[in-house]
Amino acid sequence: MASIRSQPMLNVGKPHVVIAFPGGRGTADIVRQAKAAGIKVPEAPPLSLSQGAKELEDERSRTAYSQAVDS
Repeated sequence: MASIRSQPMLNVGKPHVVIAFPGGRGTADIVRQAKAAGIKVPEAPPLSLSQGAKELEDERSRTAYSQAVDS
């Protein structure tokens, strides 16, 4: 099913690059088709939820500290 959407996107859009974010079978399909067509395909690494949560908590801590210091 994914090929039905993927191939027309490559044919009509004629992209120079396809940026692949973590996904499922459809993503894997378009990555395969794009590479076969000679299109560059940089793949974004997965960001774990714990990584994102840690970054958000760090930012909140820095903001709270800045507000406390500035008061």
